[in-house]
Order: sequence, then structure tokens, then C-alpha cells
Amino acid sequence: MTAMAGEVSAQIPNSGFEDWTDVGNYQEPNGWATMNGLSGTSFNSCSRSTDHYPSNIGQYSIRLENNIALTQLTGGYGGVVTDAFNFPFQPAFPLVGNPSSLHGHFKFTSISGDQAWIKLVLFNEGVIVADENYVSEAQSYPNWTPFDILLDNYGDADSATILIFAFYPVGQTDGPNGNSILWVDNLSFDSPITSVTEPLGIGQDFSIYPNPAVGMFTVETNSTIAQGSTIGIYSMLGTLVHSEQLLSNRQVIDATSLISGAYLVEVRSADAVSTRKLLVQH
Repeated sequence: MTAMAGEVSAQIPNSGFEDWTDVGNYQEPNGWATMNGLSGTSFNSCSRSTDHYPSNIGQYSIRLENNIALTQLTGGYGGVVTDAFNFPFQPAFPLVGNPSSLHGHFKFTSISGDQAWIKLVLFNEGVIVADENYVSEAQSYPNWTPFDILLDNYGDADSATILIFAFYPVGQTDGPNGNSILWVDNLSFDSPITSVTEPLGIGQDFSIYPNPAVGMFTVETNSTIAQGSTIGIYSMLGTLVHSEQLLSNRQVIDATSLISGAYLVEVRSADAVSTRKLLVQH
């Protein structure tokens, strides 16, 4: 399937870090796994920041902070990854096209030579087909700075995962050198996000509930339904497992035929696309 750049970009979960969920005394960015629950203290390595870029897009960025007084297992590493911390890396979200690059913006306070690290891994049928990194210089970046990860010719990809850390481990067991802080905002495939584009319409705002779903679940939109809008459910490997036309602002979907696990629900109109993660539990 060939996809426009905007459609591919829309597949990155919570790419502008605008959506967060309260969990006890901290917040979690929707679609991303953090180490916040490991420390058992008031320290949270991942948090929501109002310092964001571009300033006219959204309200927040993601803020990652190391704490060398803590270990990896006690939440001292400032890092996030799409969906879950899996090693070796596993597919986290589906792609509807084959991107040639990943773009974004970052700020970085480097302590003791730490380097910012952003990693993109692409898969096809669960097998890694591309694995590229952006690693900053061992210096601070006080102003918002663009980064690019370019991809060589890799054939086809059906899914991806993204990792972001406030340090770069030279060796497999290396941790951070200092309490460095990294801000990242507005990830996108193929075309950098530099300004507000035309309104996305229906794909911009919808919710799904209950989540997790046992049998039936509801897709609810807050916009006028555009003619030809559809709902698609994708496995985490990018396989379309269910689709139907969107006919109502509050549409009930039958998930009884889906096996238990994680899926992405996509709402698509002629000029917009947006996704939400769904858990199915039978």
C-alpha cells in the first residue's frame, strides 16, 4: 500500500506527546512505556513539559531525566519506548507506508558527556528490516534543534518501534553519566512538522471505550462525520483485522472475533487519519 507522508506520520502513537494519563502521583504519555513506576520515590524519569516546539503546535513535549542515584531497575534511566520495553525490540505500531526518514525536535542538557539517543526500528512480518539511530554530540542543546534519522532502501515495512533516551549507552550495560535532561516533540515520518497545517477534521479527535474491551466497544467522535469515513482495526504487526464504515458519532464495534491482545483503532476520512490503542481481553 502506498501512503501519503501525512498518513504515515499519523501512525506514530501520540507523536506530539499531547495525550497523557494520570497514574497515581505521575503521568504517562499515551502509547509509550516509561520507567516511572519503578522508582518507588517522588522521582519520575518521564514527565510532561509545557516547553514545546513548534510553539504554535500543541501544548506539551516529553521530558526525560536521568537520576544516577538510581539504577535502571529502580527508574533512574530517562527513557521511553513505544508500547513496551522489549529486548530484543518488537513491533509496537503498524505502518501504512514505507517511510524514508524520521524527524523531530529536541532540547538537551548534557551532564558529564551524556548524548541524546533516538532509535527507530522497522519490521516486516516481525523481522527487523531497518535499524537506525540519531545520537547527539556530547554537549548541551539549549534551544530546540531538529534531528533527522534517514533510512536506506529496506524494501517493505509493516510496523515500527521508537526509543528515546537522555543518554547513549556505548556498551550494552552502560548507564547515564549524569542527571541529563532531554525534551522531544513532534515526531513525524518523511516531512518535518514546522507549522500548523489545515484542520485534520474527524481524525483529530475520537475516543474508544471500554478499554480494555471484552466483547463490544464504542468509537466516539467529536466532529461532524465526513462522507466515506472508515474505522479500521490493526494488529501490532500492521495487519488489518477489521474495517467498517463510520456511520455515527457513537458507533459500537464487535470485537468478539479478535483474540486477546493489543490493537490500533484507526479512524480515517478523506483528509485525516488518527489512531488509538485498544486492548482486547476475553
